[in-house]
Amino acid sequence: MSSGESSLQAPSPEVVGRAVKKLIGASRHGVLATLLPEGGGPYASLVNFAVDENECAPILLLSQLAWHTRNIAADNRGCLLVTEEPGAKDVLAAARVSLLGTLRPTERNGIDAVYFRAHPSARSYGRFSDFRFYEFNVDTAHYVAGFGQIVTLGRAQLINATS
Repeated sequence: MSSGESSLQAPSPEVVGRAVKKLIGASRHGVLATLLPEGGGPYASLVNFAVDENECAPILLLSQLAWHTRNIAADNRGCLLVTEEPGAKDVLAAARVSLLGTLRPTERNGIDAVYFRAHPSARSYGRFSDFRFYEFNVDTAHYVAGFGQIVTLGRAQLINATS
């Protein structure tokens, strides 16, 4: 647990890592924040993503015409906010994770199958020449499991958490 976070007994990094992986694996969309080339201000957009079961690197299919893609070309740092569906409870009481890291275009074999399995309707535009797959390489996961339950994990802690 980082300084300044909750003084409640924090669960182990292993337990939190599993919770984060479960949340990411169950989600299909999030909010991607990137940095504008002019002035470096933040820009957030709604994106779809998929996650390969063997990895913890969200895969995004992005249009080269979108602002977030232009931003990534200038500075590949980003943050992907993934939230639990709150249902009837207060959205701020729902679990969420901010994934901080870098995005890079990828041609990894089989990535299209992983993405299109999660987003079958994306097949209709996913093969257009202006779309490309990006992998979000997570450096830090800032997990909030509800009020006062906050844990920050590094990349190794997240990747090494077993299901």
